Amino acid sequence: MRGSINPRFLFLLGLFSSLTVIQLGGISLFLIFAYMLFLYGLVRKNLSICINTKFLPFLVSIVFSFLVSLFSNLPSGYLINNIKGLLNYLIIFVLAFSIVESDNKETCLYELLSGLCCSCRVQSVWIIGQTILWNLLKIDVNKLIFSDILGLVEKASQYKSTGYVPTGLCWNAGGIAPILFLGFFLEKRLILKIIIAVSAFLTQSATLTIGMSLCIVFMIVYNVSKMNVLVKCKKNISSIFAGLVLILIFLFVSYRSFGVIRQQFDRLWEVFSYRIDGLLNSSSAMDSSTSAHLGYFTNLPYALGHGSFANAFFGFGINCSGFPYSAVTGQYSDQVWIVECDFVNILLNFGIIGFLFFYVWLMGGVLNLREKGAIFYAFLVIAFMGITYNLQYIWLIFIELILFSKKVTSSEFSLH
Repeated sequence: MRGSINPRFLFLLGLFSSLTVIQLGGISLFLIFAYMLFLYGLVRKNLSICINTKFLPFLVSIVFSFLVSLFSNLPSGYLINNIKGLLNYLIIFVLAFSIVESDNKETCLYELLSGLCCSCRVQSVWIIGQTILWNLLKIDVNKLIFSDILGLVEKASQYKSTGYVPTGLCWNAGGIAPILFLGFFLEKRLILKIIIAVSAFLTQSATLTIGMSLCIVFMIVYNVSKMNVLVKCKKNISSIFAGLVLILIFLFVSYRSFGVIRQQFDRLWEVFSYRIDGLLNSSSAMDSSTSAHLGYFTNLPYALGHGSFANAFFGFGINCSGFPYSAVTGQYSDQVWIVECDFVNILLNFGIIGFLFFYVWLMGGVLNLREKGAIFYAFLVIAFMGITYNLQYIWLIFIELILFSKKVTSSEFSLH
């Protein structure tokens, strides 16, 4: 049934999408607000279900994955993951299409995109603040606030072989990659794009470094393609050029004047070049993170073949990719986890059939965004960077379900 959706819920869903260290009872605020909105819609009788979508075959395959996993001798932790995962997918599927079919769809979309922008700004500023506090005072602000004081999560920060890593309001850099890519293209002001890019590089994450570099290249290509429009407005071109010059001067002066900032950039380059050398030069030793992520692909045939034919075709269950991988390699065998790579994670979770259905829907949706502005490039980068990390979180799939809909027009994007 059609009706109006409370748009403030959409802002909150966008805002708390990536702020994963802020939890209640181990549940992210995104999921809490999503379930509240679902119950609100259920009471108001304005929920909708769409059957004319390429996501539906994937959703059916998810149900089969769930059923097959019940006979796969999963530990209790993975069984709980499975049940929660199925409920989450069903909830966001109904919610997304209820929003698309709502009478106030434009307002809802505006609030959702505004919430995503706000979430990206919070993450970017927090990363810069983390970097300053750690380098000047050796304060791990995430651990101090969210673990020691509030006790919201056990792990609120990330440490690698290179030391402390700023990850925003998340416990790993991969968790904030999608929001930074989206925010980079949603933001209109150049200075905000630069702040987002700087924060991405400060995380020292290969996923964020490569992904943000692609975002910058795509932004340049997109603006060049629109140059005939910009030429008609010389004032805009001169303002952009002047802004770039001032920013470059500021960065150069900062680099030459402040040892802490210079040290951080040098450290970032050292880490990044070390990982690239490890990938390209077989004689170079790779760090543990790079080696582990490459192992996801080299060990995939063994992990996929660990179970039955039903597991190969329908997977081991929702958020259960760590189970077959641990059984083969022993990695994190004492934990309940998911493989940190979209391609491998989705294949092990949902099997060959679910994998095909998911990427048919994902790539079709990304291509559907080509005429809706620069946001197309953000999702293109997210889909590609799934090679290096698992980025298809439940909140992102919810966003994709809405934005990939053909009922969301270019004019509704331009309202933001």
